[in-house]
Amino acid sequence: MDVGMITIQYLNGEQETFEISTANVDQIKVMEDRIIICFNKDPSANKNKCKIIIIDNISSFDISPCDVQSLVASSGKK
Repeated sequence: MDVGMITIQYLNGEQETFEISTANVDQIKVMEDRIIICFNKDPSANKNKCKIIIIDNISSFDISPCDVQSLVASSGKK
């Protein structure tokens, strides 16, 4: 079942889109006031583990903990 796509905009202005139904997602937890999505950006190297917390307004995201520089570098963006 497709869960959907999520787009993240980093503080440096770069954007990435992730399909949150792939095997890279370790956990999707739906709670009363938030949705937590844990995923691994680079599963082959077991690096870049991220947690996205969607709080109340689905358009506001907190990313923690996440190595943003490695994410941008690993996607070939500078």
